[in-house]
Amino acid sequence: WQAIDYARLNHSTVSFFNFDKPETTTSRWTRISLNASKAQKLAIQHWIEVIDPRHRYGHNLNLYYEEWCKRDTEQPFFYWLDIGDGKEVDLKDCPRLRLQQECIKYLGPVYFQ
Repeated sequence: WQAIDYARLNHSTVSFFNFDKPETTTSRWTRISLNASKAQKLAIQHWIEVIDPRHRYGHNLNLYYEEWCKRDTEQPFFYWLDIGDGKEVDLKDCPRLRLQQECIKYLGPVYFQ
């Protein structure tokens, strides 16, 4: 996915600065839609990390969030993940142990004293 994102970013950057060939309306809307979808995905990944009481790494949480979205459950995400029906889910792309070990440490006033 990183290679695909790189290629898309490279294409949109090159087309933005290519003054010899004006960008078509369709191409421009495609580029804008792609950037908007990236921003939306980025926002979900980072917010899910911030609101997690255990501050697990957002990329890892996002994999479990996508799995939660596929399931037919009434349980809130973090309840499902830690206590509910999803507590035994162990994804191949992000094993449960990695999810639990990779956490973010936020700097606060305690660190600056």
